[in-house]
Amino acid sequence: MPYANAVLKLLDPHDSYISYKVYRNKCISKGGQYLKDLRIFANRDMKKMVIVDNSIVSFAKQLSNGVYVPSYFGQREDTILKSVKELLKEIAECESLPEELDRRLGLSALYDNYIRSLK
Repeated sequence: MPYANAVLKLLDPHDSYISYKVYRNKCISKGGQYLKDLRIFANRDMKKMVIVDNSIVSFAKQLSNGVYVPSYFGQREDTILKSVKELLKEIAECESLPEELDRRLGLSALYDNYIRSLK
């Protein structure tokens, strides 16, 4: 959790965009993988929720709500958090974050194409 808090502070230093944070203790553990299922938050609108994670498995239940970030290993040239911060700022007022993320990132389409390729 300290690592996640440090990253979140970099993404949103003034708590302007991130109003609720969920950690591993709210995940579903399956075979050593952790899944974040947003449906557990019945009182929250999934159209206003985003999962930022370095494991696509974490948001596999709601691909359109996910922003994948590669793992960080101290690379000086890594600017992914700056890009994620800009993305979150740009989409903050969108009516449907999953629709906007799908439009920009296309993870659902990528998954659908992958599944079709298996047939």
